[in-house]
Amino acid sequence: MCDMIRCSTYLQVDETAIRVQDPTVKGKCHTEYMWPYLDPVQGLLDFDSQFSRGRNGVAEMLITYSGVLQAHGYEGYNQFEHCAGITLLGCFAHARRYLEKALDQTKQRSVWLLTAVQ
Repeated sequence: MCDMIRCSTYLQVDETAIRVQDPTVKGKCHTEYMWPYLDPVQGLLDFDSQFSRGRNGVAEMLITYSGVLQAHGYEGYNQFEHCAGITLLGCFAHARRYLEKALDQTKQRSVWLLTAVQ
């Protein structure tokens, strides 16, 4: 699956912290990070588990990747901004939250922008 994801031309990637039980200590958990890699065009999805949110895990996963990479503003993705063969795109999820909060103050502008970014 990793090889198929690396051959994709458009990927969406994110990371999320998850609590994982420690098999060596009963009742103890530690934090790991789950990195889903989604190719929405082909319907492919691969997960990579890392012990940290550091940039090395995603760099290793995408070492041979070439195409469009869509991610949120986490600095770990900035390493791809000037990589040959990769076009880094942002996402509107975080911006939308602020536009929705602004509805009470500047409704007309917020509605126009929310409509434009759908």
